[in-house]
Amino acid sequence: MDESGLWNGRKVADWMSRVLERRVAPQRGWEYLKQMEFRLRLPRPEHQQQDPMEQEAWKKNCLSE
Repeated sequence: MDESGLWNGRKVADWMSRVLERRVAPQRGWEYLKQMEFRLRLPRPEHQQQDPMEQEAWKKNCLSE
């Protein structure tokens, strides 16, 4: 089992099954993630044609007005 990356209900249930040495349903894994207040947080996507220099110039002009 790949334990790297994001954890989901199935990964948690598989891990619990190995530790507890009994079958654990994927739903139970998801319930434990929710109980621990797990939240998937990702940064906002960046525009492909962004120009950092133009952004900085805009910020400077915007603040000076």
